[in-house]
Amino acid sequence: MGVCQKKIEMGQEIKTSHFSHADTRHFSQCLEQETRLLGDWFNEHRFDNSELVAGYELEAWLTDTRFQPSPSNQAFLEAADSPLLTHELAQFNIELNAEPHRVTRTMLSDFEKTFQQHWHYCQSVASELQCHLISTGILPTLTAEHLTLKNISPLERYRALNEQVIQQRQGRDFQLNISGREALKSIHKNVMMEAAATSLQIHLQVPQDLAVRYYNASIIISAPLVAIGANSPFLFGRDLWSETRIPVFNNQWMWAALTAPHRALCTGLVLAHLMRAIPCSNALKKICSTFLFCYLCLLIVVQTN
Repeated sequence: MGVCQKKIEMGQEIKTSHFSHADTRHFSQCLEQETRLLGDWFNEHRFDNSELVAGYELEAWLTDTRFQPSPSNQAFLEAADSPLLTHELAQFNIELNAEPHRVTRTMLSDFEKTFQQHWHYCQSVASELQCHLISTGILPTLTAEHLTLKNISPLERYRALNEQVIQQRQGRDFQLNISGREALKSIHKNVMMEAAATSLQIHLQVPQDLAVRYYNASIIISAPLVAIGANSPFLFGRDLWSETRIPVFNNQWMWAALTAPHRALCTGLVLAHLMRAIPCSNALKKICSTFLFCYLCLLIVVQTN
């Protein structure tokens, strides 16, 4: 033990985007150690087993007055000055997070109140910067020209992500090939294609003893959730799938960089990422409706033998 002593928080900025073989070996040792520790905690029932806690993160687009992607998230975040807001991979995306809430009778109304406050505040900040803030899966005005490294957020961890994925792929291009109502073939040199798809992501903390059942239930209900949440047919001006984010993820760098066993392990993460916002004009209805549907389905499946 004793390999990893320094505490690192998720999303913490790093000092460099370049890593040596020694750095990679050290990271692998830390990952193995932490995985063993996680297994020990599961076996010892260290995790909270009491109540359900929910949260969410909403990825949104910044656009200019012509509704073209606006690479201005740094200025937006500085002006907003909120710990609930953070960068995304592209400079024209931001992420809005919610404080965790216990799952009670008033959870949806509590989320409604806080979301309305945060969303209206974010819209006012964007307006001061001559921007619009939009919640949608794929922005219809997005083009391949927007997805270049000049629009990557100015953080070392994103540069490191790009460099490491390219290294894993041994320099191979990223190819996007989608056949739908129309066809699209596109080649990219970096990971910025990942920024084409945004989402509302639901987080649910569950009792450890029911974690496996909740996970299996989330897989079961992923299909109807994707069906009711389909809202992104267009990419690069082409009419593709009713929910084009699915083939975007299937073609994406994460899959191409992983071996088959690792792809299987990541399936649950991708399915969870595809539990999207319900297509309606009111972003709040997306959150409340998706929460309600997701929670009820999980409750039914988990509690039914």
